[in-house]
Amino acid sequence: MNTAPGLPESPLLQDAQRALLAGDWRAGARHLEQAATIARATNRADDAARCLQMATNLHRFSGDVHEAMRTSGEMNGIDLDVRMKFVAAAERAESLLATGNTVAATQQWRIAAKLADELDLPAVPRAAITRRLAFCEMESGDPATAKQLFAAARAAHRGAGDLLGGAWVALEHANCAQEAGDSEAASRALEVASRDAQALARGATPADSIAHLLCELELARARLSAARGALDAAETSARAAREVALESASPLGYFTAAALLSYYADLRDARLVTYTALATAWVTLGDLVGRDLARSWVQPLLEVYREKWSADTFDAIKREHDDQRRAARGASQPAA
Repeated sequence: MNTAPGLPESPLLQDAQRALLAGDWRAGARHLEQAATIARATNRADDAARCLQMATNLHRFSGDVHEAMRTSGEMNGIDLDVRMKFVAAAERAESLLATGNTVAATQQWRIAAKLADELDLPAVPRAAITRRLAFCEMESGDPATAKQLFAAARAAHRGAGDLLGGAWVALEHANCAQEAGDSEAASRALEVASRDAQALARGATPADSIAHLLCELELARARLSAARGALDAAETSARAAREVALESASPLGYFTAAALLSYYADLRDARLVTYTALATAWVTLGDLVGRDLARSWVQPLLEVYREKWSADTFDAIKREHDDQRRAARGASQPAA
């Protein structure tokens, strides 16, 4: 953010920066909008557009999609150069996605893609646009086009020497296909991502650089297996994801794996396994992210099962878990 004192809107930009540091995104957005008004009044269209672009981001991140749509729309009313037209189209696409208007978002990403061609963006940034367009095409019900776009994005990453990025594209395709209910397409894309990951593991890529990918691959396998009714395989993959997440200190991956484990166990009425997965996650995540944050993640899931099973049943399961833990601790103590 350019807060140079020579700019007439500099005090507002400084106010916006202070608001961001304080975590008040809405206030930061308001200051940026006011700064944009001043920039437009002094015939600096690009500076005004940059302020509106940042304001749009802040509105969207704060959850106010209506305001994000409004400010991104204001960018379209400014005479912009090609680069800022590209930014405006991308911002509007993301805002439209947040409202659930996938068709309109797809159109904006297509505009952004054409502008990216005009700008001759490098392969990897260009691939990021292709990925978003692929996601929109999948959401809009055109899996064939989405598949072509995901393949093009993967090829762009690999052509630029970014093999890890290519693997993430294949995994993203698998997850999108799974969410769309196309388990066969998801399986094929997951095989591609798995081959990429295996190649990376055999190569010079450090293990910690691909740990997150390996965790997400196992989570994708778990979801795919569960969708096919193979709960044993789903639980095996979720456990593998949990182990990789723990080894790589990935709190979100660990929590997701634990949540899936608890859900799959509940499907087969293994309530003690369900409770144990979440109770263990609470303790483990407490070490990784702190007790308060761990509680905010895990406790709502436990409350869901308490309501589903009844308070009496839940409390009985909790006592059984606690008794087993005490017995295990006692067994591990050396004899006097």
